[in-house]
Amino acid sequence: MKAFLNFRAVLPLLLSFTINLERPADISKERDKLNEILLLDYRHLSDFSEQMKAYGISEVSFKNLFWKGALKSFHFYQSPNLMEQYDINNVLKKNLVYQYHLKHQLKVPSMNTSTSDKSSEVLHTFSGEWFGKWQSMDVEHLWLPIRSCNVKIGLGYKVIGFQSCFTGDGFGWNYLIQNGEEITILGHVYHFNKNGALDYENPHYAFLNDQSQLTWVSDNHVYYEFVCEDKKCAFGKHYVITAMPYSNNDTLKFGTPVQAIYTSRNNANKLGNEN
Repeated sequence: MKAFLNFRAVLPLLLSFTINLERPADISKERDKLNEILLLDYRHLSDFSEQMKAYGISEVSFKNLFWKGALKSFHFYQSPNLMEQYDINNVLKKNLVYQYHLKHQLKVPSMNTSTSDKSSEVLHTFSGEWFGKWQSMDVEHLWLPIRSCNVKIGLGYKVIGFQSCFTGDGFGWNYLIQNGEEITILGHVYHFNKNGALDYENPHYAFLNDQSQLTWVSDNHVYYEFVCEDKKCAFGKHYVITAMPYSNNDTLKFGTPVQAIYTSRNNANKLGNEN
């Protein structure tokens, strides 16, 4: 699955956001409120990790990257190559849950049949500091609380909430996008190399199931994520992420999954990941 973004079409919209973000006198109260929250989140992430400074991210560029990520994930979700939740669930059953024995047991994913939206509630369960290993890399994650806003992103669409994060090798956001009564979860992460230069960007969209688990889809991975508080587990409260790479060159093919379990600093040295 590949998504190609038409930057020529998106650029005027992106520039309008950039101009507005840098000219407070011309923006609405909602945009002012959003700027204040983004500034607060920027400071939280910078205080959490000195790597933010190494990336050379300023307050202004942080705000602009917020909108760039929102637009890229929004257009990726609107790609004709969008995978539907039913198809993704079948992929997870066949290529992950039933095929591999992983450190943390996975539940068979289900469709979301709830009549009320639980997107904010589920994203909130990830809020906090998480520690562990992603393959051989030590990871420190910080997911900030869900922030409310009300800003248009496209015709009939608006951003009604977001969640800022530091991901160990970069930072990004989860976005709640509303269109009528429908709410979609999108995400975008900026990954940096060891020299502090931007390595790659990762737009993605998510499906929420009845078990309060998220299935994220990027252009080359499917991520199955949830927070587990089962008292039968030996880890205490922990965050499980299972990533399955795929390619879509004529035929959809899936690779070997990687699983990581993140927990509090006190328990992080007990946990690792499995290939």
